[in-house]
Amino acid sequence: MESIINNDELIKYYNFNEDCSCISIGTKNGFKIILCEPYDNHYEYNLGSEIEIIEMYKSSNILAFTGSEKNSKFPENKLIIWDDNKKETIKELRIISKIRIIKIIKNILFLVNDIKIYIFNFPSLTLYASFEIYSFKKEIISFNVNNVIKIAYLKNMNNIYIKHIKLYKNTKIKLLQCNKDNEQPYTYLQFNTKGNILAAGCKDFIYLYNSSNGECIKEITNNYIKEGNINCIQFSKDDKFLGISNGYKDKYKIMIFDVGIKKETNIFDNIFNYVIKLDDKCFAYYDLNFGDFLFGFDKNDKIIIITLKGDFFKISFDTKNGGNCKLIESKKLFA
Repeated sequence: MESIINNDELIKYYNFNEDCSCISIGTKNGFKIILCEPYDNHYEYNLGSEIEIIEMYKSSNILAFTGSEKNSKFPENKLIIWDDNKKETIKELRIISKIRIIKIIKNILFLVNDIKIYIFNFPSLTLYASFEIYSFKKEIISFNVNNVIKIAYLKNMNNIYIKHIKLYKNTKIKLLQCNKDNEQPYTYLQFNTKGNILAAGCKDFIYLYNSSNGECIKEITNNYIKEGNINCIQFSKDDKFLGISNGYKDKYKIMIFDVGIKKETNIFDNIFNYVIKLDDKCFAYYDLNFGDFLFGFDKNDKIIIITLKGDFFKISFDTKNGGNCKLIESKKLFA
């Protein structure tokens, strides 16, 4: 999606790095990097070429990006690994068709085109595994890397599959299907930080699945969730909070649910012991009145929001007593 903003800049892509400490933005001329805490319009680089996808490796100077079909220097099927200290390409990789998703988690890079997911060690770009997929939409593919690589995706809009790949042992893949009958199509998939819970959103419900066996462990719904379409699902870095943005047109609401630790109760298995404390009640919420956006939790449980129009917002909420969220910072990315 595209939107013209200040200085005739054109945002082609925007996303957080792994811990939401930085934002990488692809523009019609190159890229821009924003620091989130404290906010800093860190740097931008004019490549003279349109960048369609860009991802940052951890919080480093290493970036992975691809261009567009209009870009002869950086075409849409070529992955560029860029060292921004040296201002030069240090590695590149060309695949047979347009790159749809680039995702870096820890030392694993996921590359998705129209038909396959490729898994590489990073930054060496040694191919670790690959397999065919059924959809390349980024909202309905989720990745997690801990002791095991986990990839959640849809075979069709109603069937979720999770692949488990053991790190650095062999490439034998374990496949399981989430066993919840659901007539509504899924529109968003998101692992929590530990990778033991998969949140799956559809029109009226959020389902939480045990990613080790595919069992549905919780259904969340309320009148807010039923009001419109799910825009984004995110877990906080400690997996204590689940954030869901939902709405239509330019009117959205970010809802926060408490999925905090309750040590005396272990309702799932020996791997984790998280429960929804407040049933379907929002722990906190914040009303939004703008178009396309993405949000994430920083390490202090503040919510960072970036919009396609080039806005940056930081929101806090009372983690002890609940209540409405509070806007604490607002910036223009291209001011």
